Amino acid sequence: RDLVRSRGLGDVYKRQAMTHAAELAEQEMEGFYTCWIDPKDFMPEANKNVLVKCSSGEIQTDFYAPELGGFFIEHSTHAKVTGWREMM
Repeated sequence: RDLVRSRGLGDVYKRQAMTHAAELAEQEMEGFYTCWIDPKDFMPEANKNVLVKCSSGEIQTDFYAPELGGFFIEHSTHAKVTGWREMM
């Protein structure tokens, strides 16, 4: 018989974080959030999930990876992070 594999809690948490980021992105476009921390001024705690705003205007969840010298998204894509903030 065919079994459907459970995705596991990790995938559930990732989907929740992506949904939360999408909701915050929508609020950002509506002007609810305007305060972003400039990564040139201050970096978040290492490997802690934060919201990042890219130069394209896209908002995503990401983390600061000191071993890479920046945010993970900057090393996995050509994105440039222009701001970040703690996730609520």
